[in-house]
Amino acid sequence: MAMLNDISTDLDDVPRFVHAPKLSGNRGRDLAFPVSTAGAVAAAYPDLAPLDLPCSPGDAYARARRVARGTPRWTITYEDVEAFTFEGVAVTRLCRFRDDFVVRVRPGREGGAVIDMRSKSRIGKSDLGTNAKRIRRFLSAVEQIGPSGEEESFPAPGE
Repeated sequence: MAMLNDISTDLDDVPRFVHAPKLSGNRGRDLAFPVSTAGAVAAAYPDLAPLDLPCSPGDAYARARRVARGTPRWTITYEDVEAFTFEGVAVTRLCRFRDDFVVRVRPGREGGAVIDMRSKSRIGKSDLGTNAKRIRRFLSAVEQIGPSGEEESFPAPGE
């Protein structure tokens, strides 16, 4: 297996970190996705893909935020409600490593919404599958919670 520590569900248009470079643990670090590893990411994790949901992008964003806020050892560090994106830091259980993640929600091609996620380790050249596992668990949880119901919902930009 290739040495990977930066994983994304969208390898053609990888979600970018906006706020993470400003965090103390990332100052001076290049957080650009290493395009040269996209093929290795696709080969190592062929199951990772954006999550398509049959709801509005605003509802999908509310669901994603709800899951992130309820995930132990996750902290949301930045939100852009108008762009339907948020970033955060996840702390690993065993070694307490801090990893950065970004979640992006966009309108689907045929209606609905699409959620993309990227997770990047701060330390090491290989994450031993931690980032892919984090993405799988997050997207599965978002899919399983169903519509946001009475939770806060966000209108589409321009509404």
